[in-house]
Amino acid sequence: MLMKKTFTSFLLVLFSFLMTANTVGAQPVKAIQSADKDKINGAVLGMLSQWDSQAYKNALDLLTQLMKYDMKALGHDAYKRMQTMKAIIDGTPNYRLLFGADILTGHFTVSAEGDRWVKVSDADDLQFTFNDKDGKPCVVTFTTSGATKTISLPVDQEDGEDSEEDMQNSAKYLALFGLTIDNIKTLMSGVTRMDMVVPEHTQLIMTQGSTTLLNGTVDVDLSSLKDGESVDALVLSMNAIFAKSSGTGTFELSLKDTGYKPVMGANIDFTAKSDGLPILSLKVSVPGTWKGLDLQTLDFGLESISVNLDVMGQVQVKGGIASIRGFLVAMLSADDSDEESFKAGLKEVNQMLDLKLYYDGSSTAAGWIMLQPYYDEEDEEWAAAPVICFASDNSVYPVGEFFSAENFPDVLMGVATIVSELQGLSSVFEQTVEERVQGVKAVNGQTVTATEWYTLDGKRTTGAAKGLKIMRMSDGTVRKVMVK
Repeated sequence: MLMKKTFTSFLLVLFSFLMTANTVGAQPVKAIQSADKDKINGAVLGMLSQWDSQAYKNALDLLTQLMKYDMKALGHDAYKRMQTMKAIIDGTPNYRLLFGADILTGHFTVSAEGDRWVKVSDADDLQFTFNDKDGKPCVVTFTTSGATKTISLPVDQEDGEDSEEDMQNSAKYLALFGLTIDNIKTLMSGVTRMDMVVPEHTQLIMTQGSTTLLNGTVDVDLSSLKDGESVDALVLSMNAIFAKSSGTGTFELSLKDTGYKPVMGANIDFTAKSDGLPILSLKVSVPGTWKGLDLQTLDFGLESISVNLDVMGQVQVKGGIASIRGFLVAMLSADDSDEESFKAGLKEVNQMLDLKLYYDGSSTAAGWIMLQPYYDEEDEEWAAAPVICFASDNSVYPVGEFFSAENFPDVLMGVATIVSELQGLSSVFEQTVEERVQGVKAVNGQTVTATEWYTLDGKRTTGAAKGLKIMRMSDGTVRKVMVK
């Protein structure tokens, strides 16, 4: 029988093409010299060159500025509204809690003292108006519109340990809004159902002076939502348009018809655009209705897999598997202890695997993926590894060897730089949140002390014991410290 690692190898095939930049960094191998490598490298570098970190930073700066002001007025207002939304479930001692966008509404501006948000009017949306550090007027508006649908989800009151941990981790964010763990415990006491009001349209707009730094919209197919443990949801569209830091042009990220819906199945339709021109698009379609894991029939309810990837209009990956069940049956029919049987089974698998590489929109394949048999000396069995084959020179390379750091060093550096920038910007935002938490504690005159000590494996201990310890603080937060 074809071993599990062969199926894992196939997943690596898909991952290698769908996330080319992320597959860079394999084990050290000799650098490959080929026109195909140069073509792929040029397309990915062209895409990475369109990234505008300053545009992202400008939008995040506005959120960072917004978080610097005391938000207790918003928190207390929202908490009061939520208390009124708690209702008894007929015939039971339990409650249900209704939560929707109208919990967080109103127009706010910065107080005359410049230290807190003050509500200036009731409204159907949520809006913050303030000046940035250069004195430019800024507005952040969160709006919902269209029809709504209420879905009911269960709240597990018996899962005390996990929910307690979750609340402890959320303590610092609650403090920003002038709320405590006890407030949430009181609100959630006896609640066994959470009713979520989902709007058809949601929009986030961030402006700085006359520039719209970010215009984000989300449109949801309300018919795809249902009650239950999990939620089937189909996002009709999700757009985020950033103003470029140059002052002209935009960078756009968009999703459409993405999510899961019975019969339609699972779908991804993602596009990144620079000044309106696509630089990356990815479409994945897995039609069918998920039935669960049935290893006897190998029928999961999902019919096929279709992949269409385009990078800068220069490199395309198209194909997939016409029959998921047929593919799995063929894989499991091969005997990894018999060479002839294994190779025959793998030949059938490769006939069902249709994943090809194209250049510049051509209909002629420049390369393709297949699974190649080899004998695993360590496990003493036959196995398969994904390889990429090129038509230009009939060359064949293991996927991990081709997409290596030696072959794509500039791509590796480009991805690392972007990741570093995103992490750095996120750290600035997190630091601002932490500073606000400490500011709230100082204003309230709180003295935060350690109330409980634990070892890393969760055993209760004392602060006197040396080593790395976990402290539960009096304000509900958890900290990791080294006791010397």
